[in-house]
Amino acid sequence: MFFLALAIFIISLFAYSKSKSRRILLVSLAFFLFTVKWLVKILDIFYSPGRFLSDSSENLFELGIMVSLLVALFYRKSWKKVFANEERSG
Repeated sequence: MFFLALAIFIISLFAYSKSKSRRILLVSLAFFLFTVKWLVKILDIFYSPGRFLSDSSENLFELGIMVSLLVALFYRKSWKKVFANEERSG
């Protein structure tokens, strides 16, 4: 899983370098967090079996991944305009 996540992270960075899309950057962030999670998990298995990475710490990585993917899914270039319109009407 670590190598697959790392490979997808590298591919997503290449995609971002070509397109400069913020959505792809957010997806890259999700795969970066996924890669780091598995790296920490592997280090936990070999160096301190099960004592370093608790379930709650692993859940924080997964929360970051899900938030990054959710924001990438609903990201719009016109968010600045939307928030500006809300301030005028409020």
